[in-house]
Amino acid sequence: MELNEAVFIHGSRAVDSIRQYSSELRSRYDQVQQQIEIERNRKSTFDDELQAIENRLDEIDELVQANRFEKSRKLLEQLKHDIHEIDGKLRKLGTQFEDVTDRLPEVRDRHESLVSKRNHIAQKHETAVEQIESAESDLSSVESLIQNGSLDEAEEIVSSVQSLITSTTTTVDSYQFTELRDRLEQVSEECDATIDEIEQHQLERVQELRKTAQDRIKQAADSSVTDEETIALYERAHDRLEAAKDIATRYDHEETGAITDQIGDVQRAGTDAKIRVLGTEVAGVSVPDPASESVTGDEFQATISEIESLLQRVREMDTTRGEDLSLIEQEATEKLENGRLAREQHRARTAVRQLRNDAHTKSRKSFETAAENLRQLVDDDDEKTSDGDTQMESLADRCEQNARVARRAGLGLTDESELVEIGDGAEFVPAENTDNAQQGQANAAPSVGNNTGHESPPGQIEYDDFDRGEKIGSGGNADVYKTTLAHRETDQPIAVKEPRMQGTVTAQVIDRFAAEAETWSKLDSHKHILSVLGYGSSPIPWIALEYMNQGDLSNVQSQLDQDQQIRVATQVADGVWHAHQRGIAHLDLKPQNILVESTDGETQPTAKVTDWGLSKMLLDNSASIEGLSPQYSAPEQFDSDTFGKPDNQTDIFQLGTVFYELFTGQHPFQGSTTQAMHGILNESPAPPSDHSPDLPAGTDEILLKAISKDKSDRYEAVVNLRDDLNSLR
Repeated sequence: MELNEAVFIHGSRAVDSIRQYSSELRSRYDQVQQQIEIERNRKSTFDDELQAIENRLDEIDELVQANRFEKSRKLLEQLKHDIHEIDGKLRKLGTQFEDVTDRLPEVRDRHESLVSKRNHIAQKHETAVEQIESAESDLSSVESLIQNGSLDEAEEIVSSVQSLITSTTTTVDSYQFTELRDRLEQVSEECDATIDEIEQHQLERVQELRKTAQDRIKQAADSSVTDEETIALYERAHDRLEAAKDIATRYDHEETGAITDQIGDVQRAGTDAKIRVLGTEVAGVSVPDPASESVTGDEFQATISEIESLLQRVREMDTTRGEDLSLIEQEATEKLENGRLAREQHRARTAVRQLRNDAHTKSRKSFETAAENLRQLVDDDDEKTSDGDTQMESLADRCEQNARVARRAGLGLTDESELVEIGDGAEFVPAENTDNAQQGQANAAPSVGNNTGHESPPGQIEYDDFDRGEKIGSGGNADVYKTTLAHRETDQPIAVKEPRMQGTVTAQVIDRFAAEAETWSKLDSHKHILSVLGYGSSPIPWIALEYMNQGDLSNVQSQLDQDQQIRVATQVADGVWHAHQRGIAHLDLKPQNILVESTDGETQPTAKVTDWGLSKMLLDNSASIEGLSPQYSAPEQFDSDTFGKPDNQTDIFQLGTVFYELFTGQHPFQGSTTQAMHGILNESPAPPSDHSPDLPAGTDEILLKAISKDKSDRYEAVVNLRDDLNSLR
């Protein structure tokens, strides 16, 4: 009984516990279901909110398409705030609503895309409105311009408005800004009407311009009007017709052809008047008398400049009246030639007066300048007649001989009696071609007399006249001394070249000195070739020479600035060209054979080529290299079989080498004598600019061309080298 009761009691308690536990489970289940329902409702709320945002985005897109930009802007700003709030709530709930969280970026991207779309279209709309307003404003200003006659300005504005309308129409059609289309069409119609109005006024202007031009043409035909006034009238008529033609062409007017024909008539009439004026002006130019002492060099230059200007005007005229212009051009050319010749005649006559006043240096320089200018004029074939060549060459010969007389007069070796008559430059026979001139040449380079020790006759130097001083140079088998002349009224120094004494002087040495003096004296009338003052053979061979106070080029080249270097180079090339014209090549050009002088009051140096003894010897025996200066020699002087015989081209190579060193301070073929010879025959030198980067443009090409190994690659003539060097200034 007790056991059963105990079991019963225990069982009852177990049942109660089960019932209680079951009740708790049900309660918990109900709570979970309730929470699930809450979460389901919350997710549904988020979904609804996102869907509402998407629906509103669709509505805003429609507003943008309808050009309701302000309202769409405000709504987009509100949606941005709503999206931000949803994002904040989801972040607090964590990862419970991943599908909602994944959907949110898509909504945000669509919002941002719509914002960009709205801003872009709004900007286009704003721009279109501004363009329409600008077109309306411009068109409103055109009317006053038309009334004031400013048709070209009005036309320019309307053309700009047309372009604006075209671009705006494209925008309006592309973005379907329908509310702007009517306004734009109205502006376009107004623009077309304005164009028609401008065209009407422009065509009326064409008629006015033609009438004004016709009035000018009638005035020009009046016999009382001068040619100068006629030209001015035709030019004004031409300008007005050109303006009329320009307008007519723009509007494709039927009168364009007639206006073009009228322009041609006016041009021809104006040209005829210009030809008459030019002919009168050319005929009215008078060249000053070169024999007049009251005329100055500036007056000659002014006349020459006037003729050059007239000649330029003649050549610039574009006309079919070739015969008339040709006659005027011929007259102007002849006057220009006469003016230039008269200028040098005047310069030469001035030099004569300077010599008679004992201004020997000034006289010599004037004669040399005249000769140089005349030679240059002979080389220039553009503006002279064939007859002019003869006169100029003749006068140049006279000036060169008189420069020698002036030089000798400064040493007391002669007086004005040896001057060659200047005259008009015609029918002059060079000194070496006449008996009288031969006597003058003998005076210019006399033989030695009996050496009695007494005063030598005027114009003749004897060995005993030399008061020999210091040795100033040496080379080969000869030495040069600075010397003054005894028994003369001047202490101006000269130089004397003598053979270096090694026992008895051989007949070969005597002959060589005589040959050198003979060759040299044919050249020394040029201002850049050292002058021979006299020569003889007793008691030893000697040559009296002009003294140069700065020594040879190697002593001074490092002191010269770039402009002075170019000046010296062109002077040397000019002197060598003078020799080449007389059939003589130097063949031993080097710095030691180029002497330099600096005269008081002159900052620019003067260079002269000396030592012409080797030229004849090498021409007679081109296979010999005796007496050569290897570092300044040309390839053909070492190997004539390969490179040909030495000739004028040899001088060009040597000058190129000398000038390379002058400009850079470096020899193009450096090293020992053997190394230099190898380089001359086989190597290409570095461009001069590698040594001196500041050289003028073109220097490399000039110098490397001069020192080409193949003679055919060098300059054809030294005058071309001279001119190219001169162009570097």
